[in-house]
Amino acid sequence: MATSIRPIRDEFERHYAEKIWELIPEVYRNEDGLADMPGQLRALVELLAGQAAIQRRSIDRLLADSRIEEADDWAVAYIGQLLGTRFGNPLNSAGRRADVRNTLGYRRRAGTARLIEALARDIARWDARLSEGFRRLVRFSHGLDRDFAPGPVTATPPGAFADLRRTRVGDVVDGAFDDLAHFPDFRPGPGRNGMYNIPRANLFLYRVEARRLTDFDPVRLDGRHWVLDPSGRGNAALFQPGDRNLDDCTAPQEWQLQIPITCRRLGAVRYELPQSEAGNGTNWSRLVGRSFDAVEDLLAAAADVAAGNLAALPDAALDPASIKAHLLDTALSDGLAFSLAPGGTAVSLHEMAPAGLENWADGVTPGSHVRAMVDPAHGLVQLVNPANHLGVGLLHYGQYLGLGAGTHDRSATIPAATGSTPTLSPNWTSLAGDVRFGNSRTYTPTTTTPDKLTVTATTRIWALDQRRPYVVLRPSAGTNVIELKGQGAAGAPDLLINGLWLGQILSGAALAGGLAILRLTGHWNRIDLQHVTLDPGGIKVGLAGSGSTPAVAAGDPIAHVRLEIAGVVEELAIANSIIGGLHDPNPATTPGHAACSAARISITDSIVHGRPGELAIDVPGGVFEIERSTVLGACRMGRAEVSNSLIDGAIEVQDSQGSCLRFCAYAGGSRVPGPYRCVSYPGGLPAALFTSRRFGDWNYAMLALDAPAEIAEGAEHGTEMGAFNAALFPIRRNDLYAKIAEFAPIQALIEPIFET
Repeated sequence: MATSIRPIRDEFERHYAEKIWELIPEVYRNEDGLADMPGQLRALVELLAGQAAIQRRSIDRLLADSRIEEADDWAVAYIGQLLGTRFGNPLNSAGRRADVRNTLGYRRRAGTARLIEALARDIARWDARLSEGFRRLVRFSHGLDRDFAPGPVTATPPGAFADLRRTRVGDVVDGAFDDLAHFPDFRPGPGRNGMYNIPRANLFLYRVEARRLTDFDPVRLDGRHWVLDPSGRGNAALFQPGDRNLDDCTAPQEWQLQIPITCRRLGAVRYELPQSEAGNGTNWSRLVGRSFDAVEDLLAAAADVAAGNLAALPDAALDPASIKAHLLDTALSDGLAFSLAPGGTAVSLHEMAPAGLENWADGVTPGSHVRAMVDPAHGLVQLVNPANHLGVGLLHYGQYLGLGAGTHDRSATIPAATGSTPTLSPNWTSLAGDVRFGNSRTYTPTTTTPDKLTVTATTRIWALDQRRPYVVLRPSAGTNVIELKGQGAAGAPDLLINGLWLGQILSGAALAGGLAILRLTGHWNRIDLQHVTLDPGGIKVGLAGSGSTPAVAAGDPIAHVRLEIAGVVEELAIANSIIGGLHDPNPATTPGHAACSAARISITDSIVHGRPGELAIDVPGGVFEIERSTVLGACRMGRAEVSNSLIDGAIEVQDSQGSCLRFCAYAGGSRVPGPYRCVSYPGGLPAALFTSRRFGDWNYAMLALDAPAEIAEGAEHGTEMGAFNAALFPIRRNDLYAKIAEFAPIQALIEPIFET
């Protein structure tokens, strides 16, 4: 089902038609209306106007191609040649455009630390922070020394001993914002070896982007314990929103980078009452000029001097440079926003305390001002008052590339609505037409017995752009199958699903197995899954976390949703999605079952996550085309054309003559035709190939930085194999390295260190 293309609406045809029509003498225009076949002259004018519109657009395009912001990709190279720009890889089109746009600025600022950070943002589109090694070296003071300003994080003077009473020492050591003093390290790089040396400058890079999420439903375990992930997972780390409009002349601050939030960073706050507030409360003037690192200390000092309105004091004394002030939703930032009722008054900055809630904090008594404890590393919240109800207005989560359901940009794939505005119906017993989700909330639509969704005509189900609805289906107790049946009255229907996160809630005997099945039955013409997540399973957070049992592993299993093809599907297209396996429950060897139930199956830029010990793809009669995808498990297919993909298991194809593998990696023992530029590992893919195999982690299915070169750069055009092929990591990295070598200071050693 192709996405509709919106036409150009410049109205040039109409404009030139009227212009040409006015140039024709009135007598001929009048005769055109009185002729036996009226409108012939007008039709000729409209044909001429159409050609004039084409020429006008061509002229406008030529003018736009002279401006770097509007030029087509082919014209960027010509503009760059006029400036003598040294180009990178043409696949990194955004980086080439930024390079040409800023070439003169780069040359004026060559050799500066801030330029290196700007190159990372422009060429590779990654957040970056440069730390010069010589500034972090130990030095011995003498009598002529002046007083140096202490470090902004640990308050350590340059070259001096660390104040170990500072709670954030371990949070920043050996990182981008380390302000401690270190002995020289003369070991050669790469990585963190030799970080502290005179010629060394460490460039910390952050590849993962923070995605904005609003208007969604957290999971309530009881009155006090809440999970921010709508599926109940405890591994959804919160991210800082970052700042894409950084000043290239100043170093980025901690809150200006898109990185995971840590507990200690969330608690980094400073209070100092300004002189302007001295007269707003009784004896507040006695607090002016004093600094406090905790709200408890501020309130205790205010009580000692009998200050006035203590409730208003923390907000009045907040230092705008505090990190916490930029991580929460305040006038300074667009960060976390919690309330104690949906849509209610937001929890203020001093009422939210960071906490490690892996085992919950039931035995902890926080300060009297605290109303909510937040664990940003696991996405958990514990309220102090069980009578309250958590409302979440805003948070950010991490995502490397726009795969599966998410709040990333999907505007190019969203269909245009037809007819009246489609709305969500809670009853999905019979589906036809358009169904649209306008927010990211959790939905549990009903089905008919026995657990069936019938599609009677062409159906399109999608979420608005930058929305991530979580749709949960509930099979009958003890069962694990939801049947999706194509039964069109006028032939096999089409189905489009775009932007949905689909899960199932199991009960009874099916809960222990943890496997849920979305089974396609009936007859389908085409099924499109675009930016869809069929939950690959996990573990919910439970309440048994008190004591030694980790809370993140104490709950029920999250159902692993597998897609099964039990009917006849003429074409199944899966793009930019995450699915929990693809099976044919009745292969061609089953009596009475037609072979090749799925005529054509395409999987593009997606992740297929099989269950341990099972095949990830088991459709022995299917004809597959797999491109730029990661399959976590073995495969059995009828015929397959696989390119630029990772198969974490053995491959078996029934039709060897008609199959083809190009630029792929897979496990040994596979039965495949002669592969072209592929790599096979006898014992399976390297165990540490992926940074995480757990769905919900921000680094899920990402290749490790030390992945073998034949995989990390073994795909077509020198990119990485697998689902993140489109991220162009090796190309962006190499382009950035080339630009650093061009503009870095002489004899400086710039060492990239990837933090995410």
